[in-house]
Amino acid sequence: MSSRERGDAGSPAKATILVVEDDPAVRQAAVWVLRLFGYDTWEAEDGPSALDVLEKEPGIDLMFSDLVMPRAMNGIELAREARRRRPGLKVLLTTGYSQADIDASLLGEDGIGLITKPYGNNELKEKLLAILKG
Repeated sequence: MSSRERGDAGSPAKATILVVEDDPAVRQAAVWVLRLFGYDTWEAEDGPSALDVLEKEPGIDLMFSDLVMPRAMNGIELAREARRRRPGLKVLLTTGYSQADIDASLLGEDGIGLITKPYGNNELKEKLLAILKG
């Protein structure tokens, strides 16, 4: 369910990121890229699992979550609950849908961003840095 691996010490922004994605191949690819960037990572396959990780790991700085997930909650619901439990937690949501199709009420908050699929590694890196630096 979750894993952790130390990233490159030369990362421009040292942080720990929780990747929440129901597709194992997509989750593994995201974790691989984030580790290349130098971030520490944790993984979760759905919202409830992500909340469990957040409860047990206080050092997580940012949650990177897909918007569309099966089971109990989607990415917006997860982001709201995660920030209720951990005020100030930074969140980057991702989706293949257009921004017009998304409930944007959460996206106006500080520390929350959106990146649409497909995205390139440089775009992801810049978005993460912008959110982490506030």
